[in-house]
Amino acid sequence: MSANVKDRVAQIRAKLDATKAGSTPDKEPQAFAPIIQLPTASQAQEAATAPATAQTQLDQIAQEVAASNAESIIEELNAQWFIAPEGGRVRVFREMIDPEMGTRALESMSTTDFRALYANRFVSVMDAAGNVRKINVADLWLRHPSRREYPKGLALLPGMATPDGVFNLWRGFAIEPNQGDTKLPLWHLLNVICAGNHSALRYLVGWMAHCVQRPGEPAEVAIVMRGGRGTGKSTVGRWMRDIFGAHGMHLLHTRHLTGNFNAHLRDKCFLFPDEAFFAGDKAGDGVLKGLVTEPTITIEQKGVDAFEVRNRLKLMMASNSDWVVPAGTDERRYLVLDVSDIKKQDHSYFAKLNSHMSGGGLAALLHFLLHIDISKFNIRDVPNTAALAKQKLLSLPPVLAWLYDRLFVGRVLEHSSGWEPELRRDAVVNDFAEYVRRHGLRHVRTSAADVGRALHVVFPTMGDKQASSKDAQGRRPRLWILPDLADARVQFEREVLSGGPAGWPEGDE
Repeated sequence: MSANVKDRVAQIRAKLDATKAGSTPDKEPQAFAPIIQLPTASQAQEAATAPATAQTQLDQIAQEVAASNAESIIEELNAQWFIAPEGGRVRVFREMIDPEMGTRALESMSTTDFRALYANRFVSVMDAAGNVRKINVADLWLRHPSRREYPKGLALLPGMATPDGVFNLWRGFAIEPNQGDTKLPLWHLLNVICAGNHSALRYLVGWMAHCVQRPGEPAEVAIVMRGGRGTGKSTVGRWMRDIFGAHGMHLLHTRHLTGNFNAHLRDKCFLFPDEAFFAGDKAGDGVLKGLVTEPTITIEQKGVDAFEVRNRLKLMMASNSDWVVPAGTDERRYLVLDVSDIKKQDHSYFAKLNSHMSGGGLAALLHFLLHIDISKFNIRDVPNTAALAKQKLLSLPPVLAWLYDRLFVGRVLEHSSGWEPELRRDAVVNDFAEYVRRHGLRHVRTSAADVGRALHVVFPTMGDKQASSKDAQGRRPRLWILPDLADARVQFEREVLSGGPAGWPEGDE
């Protein structure tokens, strides 16, 4: 209640109290003075009307106070909460600061839970008839025409205009860019993360610049850093996560990407799965590919219908596993880097690096990335690194894995003495079938048609003819004619590894 309202209430109450006792007449009759004191006519009239007038004024003040209370409650709750549709339901939201991480988080609840939260708070308000009554503050806010609301829902719109009626989830970067020294982080990117590969460095820096200059676009290519523990492979992921703040997330378990509920991705632009993914996880493979390249992602949370949102994610992954991602023969979704171990367990180096980045180095790196010209940068033109070739080899389907094994040892058949360019078709097919059985592979097609189709992809000029002489059973078998070993290895690298190195043993061609 404001001070001026309190003063008015005090004055009127004093006036009411004064009317309860009799007043001395202006001119008392002398004969009656010792016996009785009577008010004058004017005083009697004032005394008769004063209580009603004062009560009316009190009622008016009570109504003013009730209106003031309602406005105060609406202002208070609007500062914390808003209401919007999400996944086919109407929900109540509030922005909070995580007390541990210091990052902004958006919390939501049903209107039922919102009422339960404020079940013990009431306020006096004036109803339509002008009567003052008490009402729960949650009900007051939910029904009030001035409640804070976004009827068109929520959207993550980094650097974009926000349409009327939409709540924009984007809150900007957590770091303020500032021009400064970037020599140390760039040295780390070149010599540790890219192991001295300048082509990989140019792409990596362009990719990072694309992330911060176009935060509303998916990167379409994920960065994969593979290396041992203590090599510093996770530093870059943490830098990017810290830049994106509430819009970035450091993931330590596969289920945070592949689990049924993924509402935590709703307002994210950058993800850093750190030792959190394994390429052999079939369910995870499809999810990972979708997060990297699909234009939309499906958001699912408990108690709310699943809904689609624009995919604005950029992924950077770190792992010490040999096989990290499911890389196909024509893979262009990953820049795979084998991180150097030149600074492995070098505690003084990492202490210096971390001190530099926390002392303004990260702000300088962001400024540097924001001012790189990326107008000619093609994010899909990914360097074909030796590390990517390794991931492709580990991801080969059974028939190509068998062929790689045969090319590596220099024998088409397990028990042959060397590479024989001209072989019986049934002998080759039987050798592959035995490979499948020995490795315990299931649901693998081993027909001559399937094996021949795969070989023709790798060796487009492979021949197929009938033998000129009969075998012991009096039949002339079908023969496959393959390139010689050196040519076969070159063609395998070109067709299967997109020109990447297969790591053949030296001196046996």
